[in-house]
Amino acid sequence: NEIPQLNAVARAVSQARKLSMHDNARLFALVHTAAADALIVSFRIKYQENAWRPITAIRAGHGGVAPDPNWESLLITPPHPDYPSAHCIAAGAVAQVLRDLFGSDELKFSYVFPPGLGMMRSYATLAQIEKEMEDARVFDGIHFDSTNEHSTELGRRVGAYAVANHLRPT
Repeated sequence: NEIPQLNAVARAVSQARKLSMHDNARLFALVHTAAADALIVSFRIKYQENAWRPITAIRAGHGGVAPDPNWESLLITPPHPDYPSAHCIAAGAVAQVLRDLFGSDELKFSYVFPPGLGMMRSYATLAQIEKEMEDARVFDGIHFDSTNEHSTELGRRVGAYAVANHLRPT
């Protein structure tokens, strides 16, 4: 579900930069390699850490906060552990691939997402889309803020690794 949005980001940046077919092939191969690696890392860590979701912590009460057994998240809570956030780790990985390939976080781009609704999304930096992804997971009630921040950073490291070690320019 996050990959189509991240593809839209890569496509918008590619179109703005008028990349050649060869450069596009490398860009999208690296984006998908990094995203796949990030998701593999995410689910491996999820079951090592087995961290509870906000719904569990809020309903049980935690850290001096009174329990609220009737609390519900905006979205249905996914049936796997909280940490790390798969969406944020993938976004961090893809954003880092784009940073490394284009040499900057400051890439102005716009795209329509979701495609069927025709909603224009515009950004001035890759960090903005990472932050939006983090905030959405908190606002939905399915992740803790610290989970999202750590996940984005871990994703950035996965993305940097992908660029440094896969499909290097010839």
